[in-house]
Amino acid sequence: MPRPRPCYRHRLTGTCRTALLIGLMVAISGCGIKYAQDDGRRLDDKLVSAIRATGNGLAVLRPAIEKSSRSRPAECERQWELPFVTVSSEALTPDEKVAWVRFFGVDERPTVVGAAPGSSLSWGEKIARINRYSSSDGNEMQSYLLELRDLGAPFTVTNARGKRVSVEPFEVCRGRVRIAPRDAPDTQNYHWLESTHPLPVFSTDPSADEALWIVLWTQGLSETAGARMKAYHYAYLPLRALIKAALLLNSVSAIAKAAEISGAALANQAGSAIGGSVLSGAAQTRSSSILFDSSKNREALEGVSWVAGTQFEEADAWALERILELGADPAAAIGLHHKLTAIGHGQNAFVFDEPRLHALQKLSDDKKLNIRWTSLLDPQMKKPADENPLDR
Repeated sequence: MPRPRPCYRHRLTGTCRTALLIGLMVAISGCGIKYAQDDGRRLDDKLVSAIRATGNGLAVLRPAIEKSSRSRPAECERQWELPFVTVSSEALTPDEKVAWVRFFGVDERPTVVGAAPGSSLSWGEKIARINRYSSSDGNEMQSYLLELRDLGAPFTVTNARGKRVSVEPFEVCRGRVRIAPRDAPDTQNYHWLESTHPLPVFSTDPSADEALWIVLWTQGLSETAGARMKAYHYAYLPLRALIKAALLLNSVSAIAKAAEISGAALANQAGSAIGGSVLSGAAQTRSSSILFDSSKNREALEGVSWVAGTQFEEADAWALERILELGADPAAAIGLHHKLTAIGHGQNAFVFDEPRLHALQKLSDDKKLNIRWTSLLDPQMKKPADENPLDR
C-alpha cells in the first residue's frame, strides 16, 4: 500500500497561497514596529514635572481605589474599576513620549503604571492583546480595555512576553478620580460620574492615606451631590433651549415664559438646593482666616461644578466616615491641606475653607475624635513638623 505524501508537498490552492502571503506580510510588518525610546534629549522642566506628577498620581491612586471598594455602603451608586491602570504614549508629542519612557517605561503600548495589591498585572507590564483583540494603535487598545471594564465581566489579557492572565473588574462607589491634563493643569471639574482635580494636587506626592482621602472624597461628592448636579444639568439645558427658541421668535413674553417654566422644573427637581438655599449658601461662604480663601474658589466654579461646590461639606463628612471605617488616618486630609498651601495652590477641593473646617470639627467632636480641624484657621498655626494635628 503506497504511503501518503507529506502534507507540505500537497499543492496549495490560490486562496491558500494568498492567505499565507498576507499572514507573512503581517508578521514581517509586526516585527518592524518601533516603539518610543529614550534618546537622551533634554526635556523642559515643566514637562518633566507634569509627567511625573501624573504618573505618580496614577500609581498612588490605584491601591487607594481598590481599598475604597472594601467600604460598601448600601446606598451608593456603583461603578466598575480595574486592579491596574495603564498609559499609552500614542499620539503624544516626541518630548512627551521620551518623558513617559524615561520615568515610567511607557511607550505606545498600554503600559501598567499603577497596580493594586493582588493585581494580575504589575508595574511596567505592557499589554499586547485583550481577549482576542490586538491593535498597533495604543489608544484603541486603551478604549477597548475601558469598555471591558465597564461591562464588569472577567476578561483575558496577554502581555508583551506572551503571558496570559485573567483580569476581574471590581465594584466601587461611583465617582472616578481624574487628573487634569498637562496642557490645562489647573482644571477642576466636578460631575456625578467623575471629577477632575488639578495636576498640582498630585505634584505633592500624596501618601497612601492622602490618596485614599482624595478617592473617598470624590466618591462622596458623587453620592451626596449627584442628585443636585443632575437636577441642575437636566433643568438648565431645557431652559437654554427654550430661551433660544423664544429669541428666534423675538418674543419677550416667550422668553419670560420659558424661564418661568424651566425655573419651576429646576426648583421641583433640585429642591431648596437650587431654588434658594444654594444661592444664599454660596454667597455666605467666605473665609479670610486661612492662607487661601478657597470659598472664593468654590464660588468661581461654573455650571454643574458650581452646584457640586455647594456640597463640599457633605463630601467631607462622607469621606471622613469611610476613612475611619477603613482604618486609615483621617488626619491625612490635614496633611494634604498643608502640602497644597505650602506650594501656594488653593484652587482645588482639598484646601479647606472656614465653613468646611467648622463642619468637620463638629462631626469629629460628635464622634469623639480628637482632631483639631479648626486649628487650621489660626494664621499663626505651626507647621505639621512642629505640631501633630491629632491630639491623641
